[in-house]
Amino acid sequence: MVELSNKVVLFRNMIWNEMKQQSEHQLYAYAEQNSQLIEQKREALKREAENYITSHVQRAQLAAREQIAVRKQENQRVFLETQRQCFDALTESIRQKFADFVTTKAYRNSFQQRLREALASVGEASRLYVLERDRALAQEIVGPAMPLSALPPSEIGGFILVNADETQRVRLTFEKLIEDNTYRIGRALDEWMRHTVLTEAVTTGGKERA
Repeated sequence: MVELSNKVVLFRNMIWNEMKQQSEHQLYAYAEQNSQLIEQKREALKREAENYITSHVQRAQLAAREQIAVRKQENQRVFLETQRQCFDALTESIRQKFADFVTTKAYRNSFQQRLREALASVGEASRLYVLERDRALAQEIVGPAMPLSALPPSEIGGFILVNADETQRVRLTFEKLIEDNTYRIGRALDEWMRHTVLTEAVTTGGKERA
């Protein structure tokens, strides 16, 4: 009877140890599996966070570049519009200076001197275009025989001389002088405006830093 009882105890202990080992093994496997799942989840969240940050930064950079491009285009448009207005105002100021000049004795002397030179360069002339204001000045040089025609009202002063066979046309007017110097006037204005803008930007930046 005692021997049977001992066998039962031994068998029970054997079963218990086996079940304990199995439980420990399953618990270790479960813990290991959970650790792997947690690590995988952590890595996935890390990648998602990195991707989100990268995507957000890229969108922000793209938006900033677009804003800079729009602002640059607007600044360029404003600059060109201001430049055009300044050019118009400058050429109008030059026209006014010429308009004041044609009322002086210096203009009358210059007109007749330039007309003599033009007549000498073209040889025989057939037609002379002048403003009504300058008809008397012209006739003092060419005499009454040469026909005089009217310059367009847009002209400020000067004359147009055409030779006898109409193969040569000399236009010495203030409007022609302005047209011939349009590029120089525009370039000088552009350089002045860009220098002014740069100077203002440097000055403003210095004040802000101060």
